[in-house]
Amino acid sequence: MTLFSEEWNDYFRRFDDSIIPIIQYFHLKKSGSILNKIFGGLFVIFAYLTTFLTQIEYGPSICVFFVTTGFDHLSRWFIISGIITAIIAQFPKRFLFRKRPYMEKRALQIGKDDTSSFPSRAVVCGVVYSFAAVYAYNAHHGTVDSGSIYQFIVFPILGGLAASFSRIHLGVHYPSDCVCGLILGYMIALSSLAISHLPNIFGCPSCGDGSCYVGLGLKAMTAKTFELQNIHLAFLVIIITGLLQIFSNWPPLKFWDKSAPIFGTFCACISVEIMLACPKYGAKALGNDFEISKDGYIWAVILTQVNLMLSVVTTKVYRKMKKLTWEMAIMWNVAIFLFFTITFMISIIKVRLNIMFPSS
Repeated sequence: MTLFSEEWNDYFRRFDDSIIPIIQYFHLKKSGSILNKIFGGLFVIFAYLTTFLTQIEYGPSICVFFVTTGFDHLSRWFIISGIITAIIAQFPKRFLFRKRPYMEKRALQIGKDDTSSFPSRAVVCGVVYSFAAVYAYNAHHGTVDSGSIYQFIVFPILGGLAASFSRIHLGVHYPSDCVCGLILGYMIALSSLAISHLPNIFGCPSCGDGSCYVGLGLKAMTAKTFELQNIHLAFLVIIITGLLQIFSNWPPLKFWDKSAPIFGTFCACISVEIMLACPKYGAKALGNDFEISKDGYIWAVILTQVNLMLSVVTTKVYRKMKKLTWEMAIMWNVAIFLFFTITFMISIIKVRLNIMFPSS
């Protein structure tokens, strides 16, 4: 790992050091007026809440929700943007280390993080998730093409600024980290949107050869007409992704200690898309009159939160396993990857069938 250049640190110093004191002006550790305690308390609550909502684990969890509820035209973009975000945002943090502001005594320590400061992954996620929310809203109402450019510019920037304020207030990011995160997040959102519109992005041949239920002239899938498609292709995806998981955790690369649960979830979502969903028509293939009950949404949310919780827990456990040999570390990552892939692949299909394809 290469240390962040002192020359670049000095280049950004005036910009960073002029903004940090302003954002940290009100904080709970500062003795003073009741006004400071009120704003300091509100700011720290806002900072931790925003940090929670912009953590990288939310990306695959969002994918689980949309794949489970059958909004395949949305889930495809969420999968692509999530994978690109996870890889691109982690790459500089893995190979370029910049000390956190509180480590350099240039900011008050309110939060704590021992990883590299550059760039701010929370800000990247804040932009991508906000863009995703606007895209999902417009797609659900059929107004993606006519959606306001104002929405796709303003809301992602607001999401990025909220994450920036939070991370700077906690003392774990420089403003320059956040600016880079804003730019990177917007580039990821736009590029993943372009990629998602490529034909047969997951390589599913069922639309092309007429074997898809849409090609058979069926208005909607039911338990009677349902059958898994492209199983061989789905298992090929699992094998290839599993081999990449081994490679990415092989010394000296050791790319990411969060890779197993995150990419295991993405792999599960891709496999379900290939086997169950129609990548060309998405939810429209189910018929315009399909409805998801309140209980269906509840089960989808539960599955999403279970994924989020397990992702965080398994990462924390792995980080505490200090004496692992590299062979044991690879075995752990492969085991967790397969656990998330198989568990959520089965869970998504089961919940989705119960929600959308009753036996009657």
